[in-house]
Amino acid sequence: ETQKLHVEEMWECPDLLELPVDNNRDNTGWVFWSADGYYVVGTFDGYRFRAESEVLSAYSTKLPYAAQTYSGVQGRTVSVAWLRMKNHRGCYCGLMSLPLELSLTAADGRLRIKFQPAEEFGMLETGYQTLPESGLRLQGKPVCIKLEWESAAEGEEKLQIGNTGVTLDFTAHCITINTKEPEREILYIPFGKSAARNLQFIIDQEVIEFLGNDGTVYGAVEVEENVLGQSVMLQPSGTAVTKEWCELAV
Repeated sequence: ETQKLHVEEMWECPDLLELPVDNNRDNTGWVFWSADGYYVVGTFDGYRFRAESEVLSAYSTKLPYAAQTYSGVQGRTVSVAWLRMKNHRGCYCGLMSLPLELSLTAADGRLRIKFQPAEEFGMLETGYQTLPESGLRLQGKPVCIKLEWESAAEGEEKLQIGNTGVTLDFTAHCITINTKEPEREILYIPFGKSAARNLQFIIDQEVIEFLGNDGTVYGAVEVEENVLGQSVMLQPSGTAVTKEWCELAV
């Protein structure tokens, strides 16, 4: 039997995924996925997929594209996307994203895809330290920064990573990312009202990947070529309960 799907905004690189809901392998949902990270949640009986949601977007930015999932990782769905960076200064175009494990979770009254770094990522973490109040000067190695706030946090929190400014607005429930290099770009990302108010930044050469709200927010932005020699500064608002960082052993 042949099934044809016609879904607005979805084209090329299709994938059909069975994902656990809230890490429960006995409770799963099916996801039909396409290149830009647009997806629908539904059911699959082995012959026909039936959509039960509207078209949703897994990515918060336009950099990730054409993700592929691994075979041979029993019990896990691990996805790697192409980050379509322009990189006008270099001799290559684009990078591959971090390997990310996919699952489903209930958010805002519906099932949504949740991202987490693949479990092997933990082998790169060298031990977390408190982010200094005076800021952190990067020493040429990739780093991971983790921030977390109380669910009742209000106002704004600002993080400056080289030329890239990140503002988390707890009143408007959104993240604003302002990049200045290689091209100016301002991104407004819904953050939701989840009690899980956390952000994780993985800073590597020319790119920052970020995950938020326990993985229901994921995106990547292109940054300046020498970002690993720049400074990281968190505006000392006093509302963050976790402010830590570590170098990654690569």
